[in-house]
Amino acid sequence: MKKHLRTFAGIFAGNVSNALAVAAFIVPNNILIGGSTGISLTLQHAFGLELTVTVFAFNVLFFVLGAWVLGKKFALSTVASTLLYPALLALFQRIPGIDALTENDLLAALFARAFVGHWHWPDRAARRFDRRNGHPCDGFE
Repeated sequence: MKKHLRTFAGIFAGNVSNALAVAAFIVPNNILIGGSTGISLTLQHAFGLELTVTVFAFNVLFFVLGAWVLGKKFALSTVASTLLYPALLALFQRIPGIDALTENDLLAALFARAFVGHWHWPDRAARRFDRRNGHPCDGFE
């Protein structure tokens, strides 16, 4: 039970960190990233589609494809992030002023990278929780 709680806490922390980076730095500064969020950002800019709706749609699509191709273990380890990330992203985007933390593109990119966790120290702080257990942070990686 303790291991499951720790795993879920890690999944939650990774999704919070990722959603916060997208809402506070990536979307307001028009930074393009990969995964379902990157595809959704492209569609938002091209067609005006709602970011969180398209992220959720792609996460569900990729979850179904992944479960079909990779099996039950993949499905069970990914379902939390598939649902949690779009919900957290929608929540963070509603915080007043979150899109005005910085207008400096370089600073925004550095903060986004730190929160998304591609460096070593934030990797231990957030994304490692998910990746260590094989859980992608945004449902698709």
